[in-house]
Amino acid sequence: MLSRHLTQSGLFSPLAIAFSMLSSPVQAAPFLPTDDAQVLEQLPASGNAGQRELSALRRSLQENPADLALATDLARRYIGLGRIEFDPRYNGYAQAALQPWWNDGNPPEEVRVLRATLRQNRHDFTAALADLEAVLAADPRNGQAWLTRAVVLQVQGRPDEAAQSCARLALLASPLVTAT
Repeated sequence: MLSRHLTQSGLFSPLAIAFSMLSSPVQAAPFLPTDDAQVLEQLPASGNAGQRELSALRRSLQENPADLALATDLARRYIGLGRIEFDPRYNGYAQAALQPWWNDGNPPEEVRVLRATLRQNRHDFTAALADLEAVLAADPRNGQAWLTRAVVLQVQGRPDEAAQSCARLALLASPLVTAT
């Protein structure tokens, strides 16, 4: 009924449909950035105070990329936010914060633990465990390293080794952390 009405009114004709089907669609060439640093899209600023704080920290880190305390603080915040929001992009932001040390064979201990966490998240379990073993060899009292090691081993289906890491953690952390 609608097609008859449209045909009678001149808004719809079989000839127009045939012509549109025969004409080739116009395709634009894909846009390829010329520089990895080129900004493709700028999202509006968030009204969220936490996001504004992260933006300020990120700007500070851009000005002082070798500031270890700032980089690890920002990476921890991003990892935490990624867990809360179930958004893996924050892990990439965390890795970017740690970039000056990311490929270092012997980075500072706090970078190794964060790098292991990010590697575990990407299922690079071998590299994550290597980082954690290096941390624990230097500091057997690093509770975060024991906890992260337990998580990696559990995910790998190695519950006995994970339980051993939890036992070591029990000596360092509260019962709530250990039970978790």
